[in-house]
Amino acid sequence: MSQVFVMQPFEIIKIRLQTQTQEARLYNGIVDCFKQIVTKEGPLALEKGSLVPLFGVGLTGSVRFGVYENIKKEIAYLRGTDGQPAVLHLTDKTLAAFLTGVVSSVVVVIDQVFSVSWTTQESECRFKKQWLIESTPVQSTQLSKS
Repeated sequence: MSQVFVMQPFEIIKIRLQTQTQEARLYNGIVDCFKQIVTKEGPLALEKGSLVPLFGVGLTGSVRFGVYENIKKEIAYLRGTDGQPAVLHLTDKTLAAFLTGVVSSVVVVIDQVFSVSWTTQESECRFKKQWLIESTPVQSTQLSKS
């Protein structure tokens, strides 16, 4: 849980920098992004969207634990004889860990999609506002004068 609160400010900055476009550059680097977020939105903005990663960490941990234990159990019964589970060797546990990683990566990807979309909602609104302020529509009277 503490990993979310420690890493969330870095995630916020990373996502803001990655989602800005060349046409609407708001930040001139990591430090500038940090300063602007704290100045314009307050220091708590760096923890914005922490609920989704918290949920993701809990869900991912639960999935990993459950899948790993069930895969180990299945391998033990497959390797066993007369319906009795076999003692797992290092290779069996490694296989179980690998398969757990494959399954849990799906959960991690879904978690990251929600996390990024949640975090970028505010920055997308600001990009749209900046674009609307900087672009002025051409009036029909301006076209007739040229």
